[in-house]
Amino acid sequence: MRKLYWCFFICFLSSALSFPVKVMIARDWRVLTISSNSPFHLRELGNGGLAYPGMQEVSIAFLKKAKKLYCLKSVFSSEENARKAELDIKQLGYTVRRDGRELLVKCELEVARKVLQERISGWAMASSTYEEELREARFEVKIGDKQIILPPAAWLRLEMDNPTSKEPFLFSVSIDGRKARRYRGSLEVYSINSSISLLVNEVDLEDYLKGVLPGEIPSSFSPESLKAQAVVARTYAFRCLGRHREEGYDFCNTQHCQVYLGYDYEKEKLNQAIEATRGIIIEYDGRPALTPYHSNCGGISEGAELWGLKLPYLKSKPDCDSSLKPASDGDIKELLQALQSSNCQLAPDFRWSREYTADELAKIFSQSLPTIFKNDCKLGKIMNIRVVERTSSGRARVMEIQTDQGILSLKGEDIRWAFGNGSIASPGSLPSLLFYIEKKGDTFRIVGGGSGHGIGLCQWGAEGLARKGWSYISIINYYFPGTILQKRVNR
Repeated sequence: MRKLYWCFFICFLSSALSFPVKVMIARDWRVLTISSNSPFHLRELGNGGLAYPGMQEVSIAFLKKAKKLYCLKSVFSSEENARKAELDIKQLGYTVRRDGRELLVKCELEVARKVLQERISGWAMASSTYEEELREARFEVKIGDKQIILPPAAWLRLEMDNPTSKEPFLFSVSIDGRKARRYRGSLEVYSINSSISLLVNEVDLEDYLKGVLPGEIPSSFSPESLKAQAVVARTYAFRCLGRHREEGYDFCNTQHCQVYLGYDYEKEKLNQAIEATRGIIIEYDGRPALTPYHSNCGGISEGAELWGLKLPYLKSKPDCDSSLKPASDGDIKELLQALQSSNCQLAPDFRWSREYTADELAKIFSQSLPTIFKNDCKLGKIMNIRVVERTSSGRARVMEIQTDQGILSLKGEDIRWAFGNGSIASPGSLPSLLFYIEKKGDTFRIVGGGSGHGIGLCQWGAEGLARKGWSYISIINYYFPGTILQKRVNR
């Protein structure tokens, strides 16, 4: 193992206290079937503490329907006439809103609106009609033979009856009839704006990581690289706490935050890495560092400048024993050949290539570019595609698509998604921005290296270092130089 010198230390405080995080695990669902391995209780938090204890199964449906309202807006010559019309309409059982000489009434039937319009025609100076769509929703909770109807503003919480049990308490959740998954902790059920249903898992941070790592790194990796991943993922969670606060939870369960799979995907080897580093995070300048990670960097990491950030611990550098400087002149072919003996060279997509005809690219871009540009764009015949600007690591920063209709420019990660359907990480997207393009006749060959954005921890690079005997502390210092490790006791 090579000798390291670093200004890097670990400050171990008292044992880290656990704290819960909230993770959205289902959005816009219709029916939940929830059971558990021991009794639990359900509480409606917004209805005076309404509680149903001792359950082991419950079904929750979120029902939505749309109803058309027929609106009549009238203006009267005087407030006196408006008051007379208001009183007359209210006596018929309709709800009326009056503002001075203006009157508004909403009916569930079009024929009712016509009757009212004729009824007040002698008083009104002018009337106009329009339609509104009213969306109605409600929760239906079934406990055995009992059915409970709750308004869409209800907020349900499901938690275990005996919180002192040593055995892991698990909820089993089937969403819209699909295969059930199990989750630790508690569950919350509510809606956003009475229209979008949410299922949220409240779980201890360390248990959250046990559901994250299986979706982010192979459990076959070496123990030290898994420990490094555990610390990086924990730090990322600390840094991004409350990312979805406006919707009532901390994280989603996708790549936008971190992939979260729940209990059924936990691996003992990954759990051991989490427990071995419990509470430890990476800090810089007194706060949790930004610790992104990716599959493999292709031999050279990217700096945070790609995202418009300037962070001294996230700089571009070769991921190998080399004095080679990152390319900035666009000669990526030579760079990729020079980086063959990198720490991440064992990655299955360390080097990759794609081939397209001009017609194939036209078909792909015609579907992806409207999503990226958020408008229709005239594509025309593809004449050429070329990288016109690169980052300090040599990754594509700006790519031009030259057509017989003009030139379209793509920037940053949008370049990758343009080869998919325009959405983040969509099928067909380029593995990374570290590539060069070869054009032969009507065919374009894209040759590249690495997978992911290239910033922060290179997972396959960390594995390569672990196989050389590096500790997780040394690995973290290598990818996040100038940071320190800290054992957190609170948020």
